[in-house]
Amino acid sequence: MKSLKPITVLLTPWFLQAALTAPLSAQSSSTWDIAGRLDASWRYRSENGSNQSDSQALLSGYMDATAIDKDQSEIFRFHLEGFVNHDLNGLEDAGDSFYGLPDTRDHATRAFLYGAYVEAPVMSEDLMVRIGRQEIHKENALYFDGARVEFSPLNSLSGVAYAGIPVRFYESSRSGDLLLGAGLKWRIERNLSLGYDQMFFRDQNPPADPSITVRNDLSIFSADWNRDQHTMLRGSASWLDGEPRRAELSVYLNYPERGWWSRLHIRRQNDYGEVVSTDLSPFAVTFSDIAPYWSGGLEFHRSLTDDVDLGIGYQGRQVLEEADIGVFNREYSRWFATLTGQNVIRSDVEAGVRADLWYSDDADIVAGGAFAAYEPYRGERFEVGSEFSMYRFDVFTGREYLDDRQIYGRMSYPISESTALRLRIARDKSQFGTDLLLQVAFTLEF
Repeated sequence: MKSLKPITVLLTPWFLQAALTAPLSAQSSSTWDIAGRLDASWRYRSENGSNQSDSQALLSGYMDATAIDKDQSEIFRFHLEGFVNHDLNGLEDAGDSFYGLPDTRDHATRAFLYGAYVEAPVMSEDLMVRIGRQEIHKENALYFDGARVEFSPLNSLSGVAYAGIPVRFYESSRSGDLLLGAGLKWRIERNLSLGYDQMFFRDQNPPADPSITVRNDLSIFSADWNRDQHTMLRGSASWLDGEPRRAELSVYLNYPERGWWSRLHIRRQNDYGEVVSTDLSPFAVTFSDIAPYWSGGLEFHRSLTDDVDLGIGYQGRQVLEEADIGVFNREYSRWFATLTGQNVIRSDVEAGVRADLWYSDDADIVAGGAFAAYEPYRGERFEVGSEFSMYRFDVFTGREYLDDRQIYGRMSYPISESTALRLRIARDKSQFGTDLLLQVAFTLEF
């Protein structure tokens, strides 16, 4: 436990400082529990044969500070989370190899505030209020500036209501935008619960057509069934303005005492780029082309011995309209098998292999990968490996890699109990040629 008053003044945005001091004034005997992480890294990429390169400095981190009273009850929590990206060699042009989402703005330095909120129970622990910039996940991650209230009037019933202005990380204006939402979750039995959420979005003067205002109503039904600690099932379905949007089913079976686990996932998606929360600005049109499709996967893992695990599985995607097949929206079937082992040759060595069989309209290929890792001490890891896949998507650079072959090496080295150094170097070969990636990162945890 540490005293936070000096740290609070330095790190808390001015519009939240008043909210921080109010509950503390009434709890003079409170203590603080502080936890956080800071990552600073440098990333360099170059393309062989084109003399093009990209160099970026990145800084990300989060902090949670919780006030606890003398009875060890939580009375107040503050959360701060952000990311800063600086392009060291200037912005890329649209035709350059490493042109990506950060290059769509006019500044080499971009800062993103993902979270800055205060949270506290009001009157009782059954009523929790959160104010500030926050994220709520309802099929997609929704970031907004506003307020959220969580309540539990009954043991079997809980709810949430929120309102605010959607965050636009890559759009210059959000004037007139609005997000409203509410949801209920009813626990029918100890292992079965049903949920319903209703959301309203308003996007005024969107970049695609500044002369209009887009309004969306999103409805989501969900069901969760946990038969026991071994069997979990979740299903959901959503409608956008009354039209089907997405339906999903997930089943997870886990029997560690028998040495196996399995997972099934099926999704029917009508569209991805229609809700205003999807904020990728110039690349939004790419996301819109993803729909509609079926996708699914099934995998099974079995422990052959105490140190060896075998996995087999299938992943597939079927595009419902042939005209929609294209970049970022491929139709394929992929069968795969993995074999991983601990204590290979010696007790501090781990290794694994993966074999893939891809079928698609473009080609049928055999792919896979392998890795070997050495962990001499706790927290230390030195790894080398290779990856070969038919498709690899990178929406932030606007690239779809085909027949992508990668060789990599990476390491993690703890400097102290709270600091660590990480290094990654990779050579990537695809239809774009050969790329080189070098990344160095420093981590501080507290």
